[in-house]
Amino acid sequence: MLIADLIWVTIAPARTVPRVAPPPDLSMSADSSAFWVLALLASGIGFIFLWTDWRSPPSRALAMCFILIGGRVAMAPFDAAVTGAAQPADWWVVATTLLIEMFAILYGIEWTRRVGVASSARMRRTINALFRISQLLALIYGLLSLGYLAIAPELASSDAPGTFRVRGIEWAIFAPVLGSSILVAAIATLMVRFMRRDKSESVRLDALAVATPFLLGGLVVETRLVPIVVTIGLLVFLSGISGLILN
Repeated sequence: MLIADLIWVTIAPARTVPRVAPPPDLSMSADSSAFWVLALLASGIGFIFLWTDWRSPPSRALAMCFILIGGRVAMAPFDAAVTGAAQPADWWVVATTLLIEMFAILYGIEWTRRVGVASSARMRRTINALFRISQLLALIYGLLSLGYLAIAPELASSDAPGTFRVRGIEWAIFAPVLGSSILVAAIATLMVRFMRRDKSESVRLDALAVATPFLLGGLVVETRLVPIVVTIGLLVFLSGISGLILN
């Protein structure tokens, strides 16, 4: 009987079924809750624009931009950098995130394009062409991101260590395309700004121009810093248009 007990003690650990770690709880963790609040804030701004000025095509595009920003932020709690998971996020989570990012940028450019279309007819064709080029470059950026995910899923679904989560090869691939899109859109926006006579849209353009670096900064900074950076951008935008409301 003693020999049998010794044999059982020896082989029992080998027969133990490995324990699978439970999935991370995303409901109210300290890290994920900040993203849920920010997603609600960004989406709420978009729905407010949609509700109060839904007849205006520029306002509808601006509303969709903020709603998509909120949707993008809402995907962040599924990121391994937030949940603390050992494995990178699933490919479909990353693909959905990249698509939302792309459409948020496209709608942001579309808003300024629609404002430009309603401006002076002298430069309307040039302004429209510049915005279309910017949107094309943003679309190429999105497709490159999806291609990068398909070719190197482990790199695309994980962050580089440090304050900026973008790797050197990612800077080399994506920065020229997205940077060119932003530059072309900025040139067209300046043309719209100096030709536009509508006070409300001019104030929105000025406010978003200052807030854009913070909103785009959310694409490159460390995941845990995204709520801070994007919230600053939203507050800058709201502070810019608050003067219009008070006046």
